[in-house]
Amino acid sequence: MEVLFKLLDVLLGGLLQKWRSRRERSLKLEELKRNILYLSINNNLPVELHKLREFFIQNGLVEKQSFKEFFGRWLSQPFIEEGHAVLVPGHFSNERIAKLHQELVALRL
Repeated sequence: MEVLFKLLDVLLGGLLQKWRSRRERSLKLEELKRNILYLSINNNLPVELHKLREFFIQNGLVEKQSFKEFFGRWLSQPFIEEGHAVLVPGHFSNERIAKLHQELVALRL
């Protein structure tokens, strides 16, 4: 009986740890998304996108199809990789920012 309890403890502990890890990643993704969605100074957009880029890389999200497309479209430019607060002329028009926001809201873990 004691062996059974130990086995259940290990199994449930592993599942609980996996759930907590996924929950933490989900909360972090939502925080990064909010930072971009409610950004008031567009010059800081590359900095916030760089943080999102690093999160994608650290969590292996670049390999998932839905994240891969977003990454290629929004997070692969050299100025995003560098993460400097600089606005590239014409890159972040109002239309592109609206499209970014639309795609960003749709991202889910």
